[in-house]
Amino acid sequence: MTSGVQHYALVAIVFVAIISPCFSAVPSTADDVIEKDRTARQSAIRAGRHIAVAPKRGFFGTIFHVILEQINDTKSAYNQISELVNNQFADENVKFGFICCN
Repeated sequence: MTSGVQHYALVAIVFVAIISPCFSAVPSTADDVIEKDRTARQSAIRAGRHIAVAPKRGFFGTIFHVILEQINDTKSAYNQISELVNNQFADENVKFGFICCN
C-alpha cells in the first residue's frame, strides 16, 4: 500500500510541476516580443555593448547587389517562360487514349 501512495504522490508532483504549466501558459504576442527586443536593444546601448546592424554596402556593393538581383530575376523569368512554352507543345506522333488489353 505504501508503494501505491508513493507512486500516486510522484505522479501528482510530476503533473503539477511539468504538465500543468504547459496548459496554463499563454503564448506571447508579437507586440510583446517586439517590446522585449526593443528593451534589450536599449539596455545594450546604454551599457555600451555593440549591437549588430545591417552592413553598409557602399557604392560598388550596392551596384553589385542590384546586378545580382537583376540576374536572379532574369533567370527566374527565363525558367518560367521556358516551362510555359515547353508545356504548350506536345509531340504530334504521340496518340492520346487508353491502352486496353484484350
